[in-house]
Amino acid sequence: MQPERWKEIKEILDKALQLDPSARVHFLNELDTDEEVKSEVVSLLVDLDEAEDFLSAPASSLAGEFLPEEESVEDPNLGEQIGNYRIVSELGLGGMGAVYLAERTDGEFTQQVAIKLLKREFNTKRIRETFARERDIQGGLAHPNIATLIDAGTTNDGIPFLIMELVEGVPIDRYCREKNLNLGQRLKLFNKACEAVSFAHRNLIVHRDLKPSNILVTEDGEPMLLDFGISKLLDEDGHDSSTVTNIGALTPKYASPEQITGEPITTATDIFSLGVILYKILTGRHPFTNSSDESGVLSAIVERDPTLPSASTRGNGTERDLETEKIIDPAKLRGDLDNILLMAIRKKPERRYATVEQFRDDIWRYLDNLPVRARPATLTYRARKFLSRNKIPVAAGLLTLLGLIVGLSVALWQANVAGKQALIAKNAQQRAEVEAKKSKAEEETAKEISKFMDKLISFANPGMYAAGSKESGNARVIDAIDAMGASIEREIPDRKDIQAELHHKFAEVYVMLAGEDHTIALAKSYLRKANFHARRALNLRIEHFGNQHELVAKDLYYMWAAKVPSEKSPAVLLSEAIDMMRATNPKNLNLPQMLASYANRVHTIGTKAEKEEYRKAAKSDKDSLALAQAYFLESLKLFQEKFGEDDISVVLVKCRTAMVMADRGRIDELRPFYNSCKNPPSSFNKNQMAVVTDLVMYIENSISDSQNR
Repeated sequence: MQPERWKEIKEILDKALQLDPSARVHFLNELDTDEEVKSEVVSLLVDLDEAEDFLSAPASSLAGEFLPEEESVEDPNLGEQIGNYRIVSELGLGGMGAVYLAERTDGEFTQQVAIKLLKREFNTKRIRETFARERDIQGGLAHPNIATLIDAGTTNDGIPFLIMELVEGVPIDRYCREKNLNLGQRLKLFNKACEAVSFAHRNLIVHRDLKPSNILVTEDGEPMLLDFGISKLLDEDGHDSSTVTNIGALTPKYASPEQITGEPITTATDIFSLGVILYKILTGRHPFTNSSDESGVLSAIVERDPTLPSASTRGNGTERDLETEKIIDPAKLRGDLDNILLMAIRKKPERRYATVEQFRDDIWRYLDNLPVRARPATLTYRARKFLSRNKIPVAAGLLTLLGLIVGLSVALWQANVAGKQALIAKNAQQRAEVEAKKSKAEEETAKEISKFMDKLISFANPGMYAAGSKESGNARVIDAIDAMGASIEREIPDRKDIQAELHHKFAEVYVMLAGEDHTIALAKSYLRKANFHARRALNLRIEHFGNQHELVAKDLYYMWAAKVPSEKSPAVLLSEAIDMMRATNPKNLNLPQMLASYANRVHTIGTKAEKEEYRKAAKSDKDSLALAQAYFLESLKLFQEKFGEDDISVVLVKCRTAMVMADRGRIDELRPFYNSCKNPPSSFNKNQMAVVTDLVMYIENSISDSQNR
């Protein structure tokens, strides 16, 4: 080399070494000199290895950008024997090394492998040490989607080599295009590759050079992760090889901001690269720039905001463009996928997904139409996701939600009326003042109920359903109810009366769900949630209405019916509910139900000791049968006043009353009740008729037993 050329190279090298690694690419791009000088400077930067770990430094990435292609000469390594393998052909060539196809020659079995060799001029002590370190890393990664390290060592000339599993495949983005995979297929394939990266992270290894060419997909659709750290040793020449590990150092297009600026490298670095890869798989473009000039990509990654994935489709977004380029319709990326991708490629590492597993999980949640972490978990969003999961929901589930909506409307109206009636009765002398405030209170109540009900109704809007059939046709009502139930106090602050009624309704729904065909664990989960809502409803009622109110009595009754754990015994709980309802509103329809429930407990349900416990809790001097008869008669009167003679509730209580009378030997007294049961209204359905028939048989058997005594 002429002295003048060497002087120019030395001057440029001195200036480059004074710059941060992140600034060297721009510096070299702006040089007004020929490619030979640039290449020599880059080679010297790499060889000097002034960074502690040059494999992660931007300087090493420059080799692939500036080294000129070598003239075609016969490779001296062809035909060389390395261990049990003979090199057959060159598969990939870079500035610092090459990858070769090799075949096993010992006759034990037929096998083809990929052998990586350093170029002799890069066989320095530092590189050999790093080579050995990366060999140890690769050797410790045993995963079905990570290329296996078979052997390692040095040639007779002292050149380090790695013998790797030969992966016959194509880069993941190219595979998706060539196979014309749909959105779901691309996401599932990508997630499988992410699992391999996550495995490496769990083994405390950061890849640092993730890119489509380091994720090859085999013909049978298996993604294989390649080049853990080795790609930082070898300089990729840019050649698109479909059958081997592509070699190269840091790839600017998939580098993270912290790699470019020389900040610490963490697992978040791989998450960023994975985000860029997925962006490319779905849109066919880079998130930060349209430029093919990779030197300009680095500044774009650091300085520019990414383009929204749903707005980044090349061409004009027409069907012809999508078909030609084999990319995803941008409309399908809008919403969750926009947010997932943008979260993965945030500038600051701490603002990305904390782990690859979180990234993968959000993709699975998107595929399952579940709420994703990348979006705020608002009530409306979570419930929409539930309904979009179930375009054809199970009828019981949809009816439950609609029933909840209707039930809330009626219950809230009743709660509001009952509350006002109680206030008026208790404060008769202030009636005028109450009336004056009534309009404002009604307006506020209506507004709060309307807001909440609008959301509930919107969740059932078929227009919000996602297009396409779902993998699972079973509606999971619990998801929507969880989302709504958890937000009651947040959605309706400062209205404990409404909050209480909502909690009560959610408790009812959970109890219903627990009664369906589920596993024991799932049923217990539903009951725990029912218990929470039931207790919360009772506490809010007491806070708002005081200790004596018909709605407090209602909640006590429900806690008894749902077997919600309490410091009071079930018998005391139900007895207090009855006494409170009698005192606060004896016309409340819950009272006859409570009375009938209590009568059944002291007559037919439970052990002798449990019946006695209920008798004592009623604080009555009657025996169990007499107490049961009295409660049934009180219940019957209230049901008759409300429904007349032909209602199923009236007929059933008549049957129960006749049963008690038969057990007491009051045969003449029970006949009017028995006759009503024997001849039920023709309007009863089949199930109602069956229940009445069973009760009639019990009465007749009891009469027969009594007459034989």
